[in-house]
Amino acid sequence: MKPPTLASPANLRSEVYSRTGAELFWDRAAMPGLRYEIERDGEVVDTTNGTSFYDDTLAGGVTDTDEVVALDGDRRSGASIVSLTTAPGSSARALIDEDSYEAILREVVRVANPASLVADAETVRQLAFDLEAIGRAIGAG
Repeated sequence: MKPPTLASPANLRSEVYSRTGAELFWDRAAMPGLRYEIERDGEVVDTTNGTSFYDDTLAGGVTDTDEVVALDGDRRSGASIVSLTTAPGSSARALIDEDSYEAILREVVRVANPASLVADAETVRQLAFDLEAIGRAIGAG
């Protein structure tokens, strides 16, 4: 008797957060123990037992096509496919040398008054990602 067919991940969707960051989401199948493989341009970029995948290494202004496949042992489902397009532009890291990151971060913290930060949600998300990148650069320096 043949094992039941493995269903493709359902309701695959994407959320673009910034020029270089986006996340994929899908619904968990009722079958316990499944893992999910994420591919971009024919290359496996991650395998997870969760129902999302975050990537902050995307190129700005590029459309990527991602595939998610359910795995159960040596069985593979068909792929669910989604395309996402990041906004054009370069990251702060490309525009500012690493010696400047700490000074910029200190100035942002000095002048930031939560009551004065009025912006749309996308601007706030972008600021959070930029500050996180600056923090990583300072920590690596």
